[in-house]
Amino acid sequence: MLEIQYENEVGTGLGPTLEFYALVSQELQRADLGLWRGDEVTLSHPK
Repeated sequence: MLEIQYENEVGTGLGPTLEFYALVSQELQRADLGLWRGDEVTLSHPK
């Protein structure tokens, strides 16, 4: 398992590792990156 530790942060172990993966997954979902194809979904008109 990959364990993440942030510089200048006190916490280590599972907490920072889960935070890292959560932040990475959010960034990968950004539509402006153009990584994914498919129908565009907006918050006001979800499919």
